[in-house]
Amino acid sequence: MRVYYSYGNHFIADPDYFHSLDDRFGVLAYQNVDLWKGAAATFGFDFNRYTGEIPFSGGNAHHEGSMSTIDRKSITEYSPYVTLAQEFLKGGLVLNAGLRMANSDMFGTRWIPQFGITGHPGSGWILKASAAEGYRNPSFRELYLYMPANPELEPESMVNYEVTVGKSFAQLLNISLTGYHSHGSNLIQTAPGPTGQPLNQNTGSFTNKGIEVTANSAPMDNLSLQASYSYLHTTLTDLTGAPKHQYYLGVNWQALPELRVDASLQGVAGLYVHESMPHENYALLNLRLSYDLLDWMKLFINMENLTDTRYTIIYGYEMPGITATGGFRVHF
Repeated sequence: MRVYYSYGNHFIADPDYFHSLDDRFGVLAYQNVDLWKGAAATFGFDFNRYTGEIPFSGGNAHHEGSMSTIDRKSITEYSPYVTLAQEFLKGGLVLNAGLRMANSDMFGTRWIPQFGITGHPGSGWILKASAAEGYRNPSFRELYLYMPANPELEPESMVNYEVTVGKSFAQLLNISLTGYHSHGSNLIQTAPGPTGQPLNQNTGSFTNKGIEVTANSAPMDNLSLQASYSYLHTTLTDLTGAPKHQYYLGVNWQALPELRVDASLQGVAGLYVHESMPHENYALLNLRLSYDLLDWMKLFINMENLTDTRYTIIYGYEMPGITATGGFRVHF
């Protein structure tokens, strides 16, 4: 079991005066149980309570109708859940299922099921299939904070079907192909409202489908390679944060016992940002070096976007060019 609590009391000159208070209390508890031969279960319970207020912003005290301040709001959520798994054929076939009861003091109760099957039809082969319901309540920010806030939002929901085929060739190569189909409703997006101002809204139903291909290889003990590609087709023409094409190439090299080199190339194509902009297409080259100076101290430097690519993910906020950070990590 894990119990946590966080509290914030923030004063910022923005340039006038900004003051906010927030706190969060949560409990995560679960118990694994071996029921009988080949069968396992997990029983769990999650609890979260968020509260917060912004009494001052821009030097102005909160007043009714303000979009930059809020009086104290709270959201309480809790979810008991259970998952079950049963092995057959000496582990060659595994069936699993789960059920979560999601409760919210704002959005009521919703039952969320999931089902899955995993098989090993031959040496190095794996087949997986699953069907699951997804569910997301509006966040505190989407409901209450700043101009796009909308306290009338409804939760998003989605049903996802997924099939994966994988093959392992010892440590030399592992590959997998996944296909998925998702249908959802009440998608939350920021769009012009009745007055023309940005407003968080439930924009209706959508269907996403696509494929994902991954490959991993360890040709030498000190070298590993990763590659992936994904394709997304969506019925939405204005879905942000979801590129049509995306690829990743990664290299991890232990050049010396003390020196590790990690490099990656990430490419994105067909990313919708805003109706006034063409879709974004870009590639990012990143490098990380780490050195074990002492048994208990590691030095590192991260260099991101080495090609100084100009791109935008969120409208109005161009991402930085070449960025370098460095530091050290101490462990005992």
